[in-house]
Amino acid sequence: MFTVRAFSGSPEKGTPLDAGSYLVRARIVDENYTGSATGNLEITPLEARVFIRKKRQAADGLAKEVVVETIPSGISYQTVYSGRTGPPVDRGIYPVFITLDARNYVGRASGTMRLGYSFESWIAGKIPDNGDPNRPIGREQDADLDGFTNFHEYYSATDPSDPLSRPRGLLQESDLTPGRMITVTRNNEAIDLSYILESSNDLGTSDIWQRISLPPENLGDPQNFEIIQLPFLVTPEDQSLFVRLGITVGN
Repeated sequence: MFTVRAFSGSPEKGTPLDAGSYLVRARIVDENYTGSATGNLEITPLEARVFIRKKRQAADGLAKEVVVETIPSGISYQTVYSGRTGPPVDRGIYPVFITLDARNYVGRASGTMRLGYSFESWIAGKIPDNGDPNRPIGREQDADLDGFTNFHEYYSATDPSDPLSRPRGLLQESDLTPGRMITVTRNNEAIDLSYILESSNDLGTSDIWQRISLPPENLGDPQNFEIIQLPFLVTPEDQSLFVRLGITVGN
């Protein structure tokens, strides 16, 4: 098996700039000498870095796209959402594939995009309009009169229209001894929520509370309602140890 390559009728002169395969011919132009040679010149593209941002967004009826960053910046690329002809609209999990579309660079990245809901889109689906402008859809209102606000039911992933659907405890621990685990339950479909876990030896001012890092959602194995287990270490010197979980709107 072999490949035959030939020069075009009007070969270009000069030094090539772009990545690719070039057939090169050199010819002596000295009046006292003759000679020529041909060879292949391969210019390989540079490896670029590709990052996918904004993989968690709230569905609002409009198509949502991830944000792509490249190093170097400004390199063109193609985005493919698995099983779709364009960016997704509805809530769900969508594999995303990025391939650079530039002659002098190569690079790719893949990830998973989650379209979830905001409090506004969630409550609108749970408490339909039905022509009632005064329906109880505020965060501090209690639509089903079960003693829990709509916002409490939102981050607990329960139904604010059903009094039998009641929020559960989101922060639990079995024992305050070394080696035990503390569990945090997180509603990953609620895109606009931020979870802040903190510990302290004293129920005092806010500056003595230490942040405990929570891992981001693993979109490689997405779970709508995720139970996160963390080591809860208590030393013999600890007279007492307190833990609190804060949930706010806004990522």
